[in-house]
Amino acid sequence: MALFGKTRESRAPVRTIEAGGLSDGTLTLTLAQIDPLAVNVVKVDDSRSLAIVVMPDGAYSAFNLQCPHLGANLADGAFCTKDGTLRCPWHGYEFELGEGRFIRNPNVETLAKARVKGANFDPDKAIDYRLRLYPATANGGQLVVELN
Repeated sequence: MALFGKTRESRAPVRTIEAGGLSDGTLTLTLAQIDPLAVNVVKVDDSRSLAIVVMPDGAYSAFNLQCPHLGANLADGAFCTKDGTLRCPWHGYEFELGEGRFIRNPNVETLAKARVKGANFDPDKAIDYRLRLYPATANGGQLVVELN
């Protein structure tokens, strides 16, 4: 099980950064703007914000700030710099940030006995939530994020 910050309950700091250059569906930031230990939030336009984090291998991950489950603001979640995972603040769903894969729902263990198969519910059905990722490439002191 991943440790998020110093304890299971702590979370990485959130840092808001200016959008920098935005043209033709790409966002350009300087690498100096990005805090490697924080969830870096960038407001792209009035309807979209994204987060940028530095993965354990040094790669950058850029993703939509809304949880695909019920829309929680993932900047309020817990980012684990050790293994590159993010936990949603509302229901604890965990996502791997390299590919955006859903990896764990802690409620399954908590509610194991209450999760009974019925006409409208199958507890064995795999959840397929995925984070919306944006390709992010570092080059020459800049990070270019493809928004389309």
